[in-house]
Amino acid sequence: MEEQVVKLKETLASSFMFSLLILQVYDFTLDALEAFTINVELPPLLDKLSLFATIFLSIFIFQEFLEIEFRLRPMTIYTLLAIFFLSNVNIILKFILPETFLVSHAKIFNMLPLMLIFIVLPIFSYYSERSIKKTVMLILFAIGIVYPVSQLYPLIMDKFVSMAATIYVVYSIIKSSSIRGINFKELFQRALDFDNIIAEEILIKPASKTNKLAFYLYAVLLFYILSDFNLYIVPSTLGLWDSSDYLAQLGLTLSKVSLPIVGYISLAAYLYFILYPFILRAFQEQLDMVKPTILEITAMTVFFLFPSIMLSPLVSYNGYGVVMIPWIPERDRFLILFALLSVLFLFTLLSLHEKNWAKMLPSTLSLASVSFMVPYVLVYVYALAESILIWYKNSEFLIFVFILLVFFVLSLIAISVTWFKEAVSLSPSFLAQIILLYIALSFMILSPSIYSTSFFLLYLIFFIVCSLNRIEILKKLSLVSYLLAILILKRYELVSVLIVLAVYFGINLTYEVKILKPTKKLLLIGMTLISTFIVFGNLLGEIIPFEKSLEGIFLLFLFSSAEEVVMKGIIYRNSDHSIIPKLITSTVFALTHLLNLTIFFTYLKIIPFYAIYLFLYQLVTTFLYDRHPSIINLSLLHFLINLGILFI
Repeated sequence: MEEQVVKLKETLASSFMFSLLILQVYDFTLDALEAFTINVELPPLLDKLSLFATIFLSIFIFQEFLEIEFRLRPMTIYTLLAIFFLSNVNIILKFILPETFLVSHAKIFNMLPLMLIFIVLPIFSYYSERSIKKTVMLILFAIGIVYPVSQLYPLIMDKFVSMAATIYVVYSIIKSSSIRGINFKELFQRALDFDNIIAEEILIKPASKTNKLAFYLYAVLLFYILSDFNLYIVPSTLGLWDSSDYLAQLGLTLSKVSLPIVGYISLAAYLYFILYPFILRAFQEQLDMVKPTILEITAMTVFFLFPSIMLSPLVSYNGYGVVMIPWIPERDRFLILFALLSVLFLFTLLSLHEKNWAKMLPSTLSLASVSFMVPYVLVYVYALAESILIWYKNSEFLIFVFILLVFFVLSLIAISVTWFKEAVSLSPSFLAQIILLYIALSFMILSPSIYSTSFFLLYLIFFIVCSLNRIEILKKLSLVSYLLAILILKRYELVSVLIVLAVYFGINLTYEVKILKPTKKLLLIGMTLISTFIVFGNLLGEIIPFEKSLEGIFLLFLFSSAEEVVMKGIIYRNSDHSIIPKLITSTVFALTHLLNLTIFFTYLKIIPFYAIYLFLYQLVTTFLYDRHPSIINLSLLHFLINLGILFI
């Protein structure tokens, strides 16, 4: 008898679960039809039932996650589930009670989650868990994650659940089918496993492959970003999932925006890279994610060249957050073409030089993901801070807003630190680091935006601190100071040049400060190179940015020496001196000049010839450096070429 009761309960549970999943398939199907502007009129009851189904499935998934990952006792779990449920109670009650009643009793409904968090949860969790530390952590978890994330439910979570349920139903039908037909007993049994599979495969298992705290913080930030993407970008570009009523409460309106094709590609790239850390861990076994593709590199390049999302803070009495606006900035076509060619060529050199570059690419793409999150978090923090000052100073919700602000800041720090640790563990070679530095620099200069600047600054920090060797750090600081002075500040004055020279020769005093005796062969090579490059320089109309005076000549010598120090002493010397490092050094030398936009537009009509001229000078002199390794001699050679161009 007991066995029959158990079977009956199991049958009822599986039937109920399968019904919820079918309702989600219905909900997802309507969304899919709406994408093709096909409107299907069905009974309103189905809409209400699908809403209830989504909430129940969300609660089941959340419950499964709390049981498996946190191993909480039932009483604590039910309290957290109640917080989640009551945070969305208005969505359910609006189908039952009149709107006027909900508005007049809004404070009561809003206070219910607060009472659960600050009164019921501490009592029940301490009674169940018997740990003050765990109780405090659960309260912070409820304030910082459960309550605010539940507010995102109508914006993204219901759509995520309906999509996951639809995919799972299709998968279950396929697995339960045979030549004889569908095995409904097996199909219903699979329905019972839905919440467990989603919790384990989508959250718990991916988190186990990395720092769990950082991954879950990333997942929460991802919910926020996807919610705003769904709220602003999808309706304004595709006309789907219109939330006009919600936006009206915030004092916002959306209009349909038509983007060029590159804009939609850029939006797709944004979505892909925001999701990339999750995809990398959730589907690593199914997909060969460590194998880089030209598609991923091109997608990253397209977004940085054509950033398609503009961010602005939302500060309103009824809400706070980030407003996403689809937008494609105007770009100079010559700069875009140059950036595209430069970045793809640098990636090609990276693949030729670094044997393990395939393992480096996921780290680089993850950095792109972090750099997309940084502007979002900073704008969100600004909106929260302003909301506190304007609306929440004397509100009972102040603690929620403040903890949410702290959560965003700490999440960004934790995610960034985790990325740094993973990237450092790959131990990329010095030249590989240089190539990625120039890629980031190219994005920032040729297509300036909050995203490219964020990408460059994050990588710059990694570039400097990834080595524990103090001498290598000093060299990197020298290189960075030189690049910033020439490309960002665009000043050729003595200060940055002296820093480069002083640091470099201070480190290499016994090795590099030597002058080779001028043999006839060396003099002949030197004179040939000097005369050849003076002629080419004059034919191309090269402009030397120094005056024809003693002070100008002195500065020119120091500047020429600094370029040799950077290219030969810092970059090329940290290689095996094979042909690929020579090509890399020559490429970054040419880029150092051409990334200065004043120089770029000055030589715009002859850019290919000027780039070849710069490339060949560095390539020839690296071969010369192999045979006669003296920075002083090469500095003198470089100076005499520049001096000849200046005076002739």
